[in-house]
Amino acid sequence: RTADQPRPVRSRSRERRGWSADTVGNLIGAFGAAVLIVRLLPGAWRTRGSDWGTITRALLASGAMLVLLPLSTAMPLAYLLEALLGCGLGSSLPSVLALMEAATPAGRRAEVLGLRQAVLGLGAVTTPTVVGALVSAAGLAPAAIGVGGALLAAGTAIAPRARRPAGHPAKAP
Repeated sequence: RTADQPRPVRSRSRERRGWSADTVGNLIGAFGAAVLIVRLLPGAWRTRGSDWGTITRALLASGAMLVLLPLSTAMPLAYLLEALLGCGLGSSLPSVLALMEAATPAGRRAEVLGLRQAVLGLGAVTTPTVVGALVSAAGLAPAAIGVGGALLAAGTAIAPRARRPAGHPAKAP
């Protein structure tokens, strides 16, 4: 092989479960489809509670799915967990943007959105590196359970903010 030829990536976790690379690709597709569906639906969940409540539920649901996903061996359960993970993460974006809008001083919205994009770009570079190092060092299950536990802890930490009365979705506490 030369340096420019692609090398197949082997996953011990995938091989141990007997899942093909196509199956794992479909799992990732289930996540993406769920995110798309949730974002296309009207934000009815935002009118039933606060934005902080939506973010709290998204963090708790995503954390639970990440903790359960490495433990699943049945393919239908893995598809369900991936779809629920996509719903959880996809549902929180409108709330995050509404809270940013409410907390941003007049005339500085572009600056805040630019800073958000810069942080997202930094996360897109550093997250795969850090998670890859964790998976290499500890294995997939401990890394996913650790990240899921961190999301559960974050959701629990912001839960008091979620106890705002309904009808105030865009107000920061």
